[in-house]
Amino acid sequence: MELNARPLGARSQCSDPHHVCHEIAQEVRDMAVALYSGRLSPTLFERALLTLEAAKVKRFGLHLTAERLPDGSSRFRLENVGNGKTCATLDFHPLTDRLEIHDTAR
Repeated sequence: MELNARPLGARSQCSDPHHVCHEIAQEVRDMAVALYSGRLSPTLFERALLTLEAAKVKRFGLHLTAERLPDGSSRFRLENVGNGKTCATLDFHPLTDRLEIHDTAR
């Protein structure tokens, strides 16, 4: 008897773009909070993003970009490498530690 059997028709979380985007978004948020609170230097933040991209983002066929917006917030974009479409935009607001996820993966 197999104990780890999934119900028929259940989708793997690893192949669900919505789940992948949210998992990556949480990691980006944690790193952004560390950056803006001074626990992580800009150089280490950049290295952490590159490590995340190499370890997880690329594995799911995605590309992660980041930009600083004029209001001081940061925008991260997860794009599908195969078709160039954005699967999620993540807006981090440092004053509130809030990350808004604009999910287009569904």
